[in-house]
Amino acid sequence: MLVIPLTAWDVIQQIRGSKDKDLKGGFFEELPQKGVVPRPDGENIGDDRPGVDPEYYQYGPYKFPDTVWPRNLKVSEFPVINHERIDGLVREMGIHALAWYRSFHWKRPESWGIYIPADSIWYLAEKFHRGMGGTGGPLEYAQASYDFIIHHEFFHYIVDMGATVLESGASFRKKFYTPYVLSRKIDDEEAVANAWALRKRYKPSGVVRVIREFMQSQPQGYRDFDRFAGKKFTEGLRGLGNMISHNELNMSIPIEGIFNLHETFDHSRIPVHILETKNIPKVSQYFLALVHPRYNMGEIEESLKFTRQVEKQSRGNPRLKKDIENAKMKLVDEQYHHSLDWKSLGGKKDFYQFRINQKCRIHCSPAGIKKLILEKLMCHH
Repeated sequence: MLVIPLTAWDVIQQIRGSKDKDLKGGFFEELPQKGVVPRPDGENIGDDRPGVDPEYYQYGPYKFPDTVWPRNLKVSEFPVINHERIDGLVREMGIHALAWYRSFHWKRPESWGIYIPADSIWYLAEKFHRGMGGTGGPLEYAQASYDFIIHHEFFHYIVDMGATVLESGASFRKKFYTPYVLSRKIDDEEAVANAWALRKRYKPSGVVRVIREFMQSQPQGYRDFDRFAGKKFTEGLRGLGNMISHNELNMSIPIEGIFNLHETFDHSRIPVHILETKNIPKVSQYFLALVHPRYNMGEIEESLKFTRQVEKQSRGNPRLKKDIENAKMKLVDEQYHHSLDWKSLGGKKDFYQFRINQKCRIHCSPAGIKKLILEKLMCHH
């Protein structure tokens, strides 16, 4: 008997390594074609959205920050994209015109994860910006857009893993997820996913109203999120659990217990793929990444104020200068270092912060695309 999995990667490895040929050859099913399942689940959407190359995206044990960054941190305008076209897709397909979750239950399971075309984030960001009366900058709304998309798609992952809990209890010899999806009875899942996303917190304050209006513009199922608002959310989960289990299980606990709503979203456990598009290729200044901006050492400059602060603070801390150089080397490194804890400070000016040790942080600001100015040294004792 296989052990109960902890993550999707555990499931993939256990099935791949199983000596049971029937299990190994039959667990992963063909990805449904368009029209069979009323959501993309990994397909192309429109002629300007490139196909996904599953061999290109590799899972890595990286810890990513919770923020998306464009190549140019000084962008002050939204990119030019075809809003009318995407509006039509959203009216027809809901939020899955913008992003989709691909389950690890389909063949080539290593390609699982959340897929988001770059222009989807900017499309929704500009819609949020307009709905808020044009206040705030593009990056602020790009983050709100990304957060909303992730919350919706993360709920689909929760459902996927809930079905996997039932499958693991049957040693993976009984399928629950794929029959449920192929039944095409997933309108409630979309409504509950939107209800779940609406329960989360977003910045700037008040953008939840605009998110709600966006949900109401979506097709049936997606726009029915109010059916599962408040205490009715549990009823929505119970209904999903009953559909997935086919009402065949004599559960000693409520069926909604299969859904782990307390799991924290973690990019290192759930692959997130930002896809280039015709309007926003990878070379565009608007292309978004899940890592901090990377600079060459010669592109990192120090302000006079910063230099003076370093000299003053290093008198009582001889390791300070070395710690600063080590932090700068991490900015140059190809691999993201979680210890930097890179984050936006908000405000009218584009200020960012990264950590150099337990007591000190550096406030910095970008100057154009290829230069970073170290503005202030912040230490507490």
